[in-house]
Amino acid sequence: MKFRSTLAAGITALMLTSITAVPILGMAACEKIGVPVAKTFNERTALALTQVTAVRESAAALLTADKIKADDAENINKQADYAREAVDLAVTFHATDPTQAENRLAAAQAVVSALRTYLESR
Repeated sequence: MKFRSTLAAGITALMLTSITAVPILGMAACEKIGVPVAKTFNERTALALTQVTAVRESAAALLTADKIKADDAENINKQADYAREAVDLAVTFHATDPTQAENRLAAAQAVVSALRTYLESR
């Protein structure tokens, strides 16, 4: 759990300095422990969408188990909506402005990561 907290803090610090560094850090950490890494833009997009769904499902399960309040679940779902919108924008920008697309995708991944960290703490 301490590793996840440290990783989340590191990602937050990187977001403040360079949003494009976030996927690089995550990919490096996964490769070191042997976890397959989404490398292409389409793979990272699919992963982000899957993670948004997982966050929503986790929030619903925690709400049902009385681990979070309805207000928390509603806020988590709103944040998941923002992450989904960022992924959709990334897909839209990908053909015409790949740098902007990567930035939007990284922002979505950062939001999902923060939500996952919060949910795991419950």
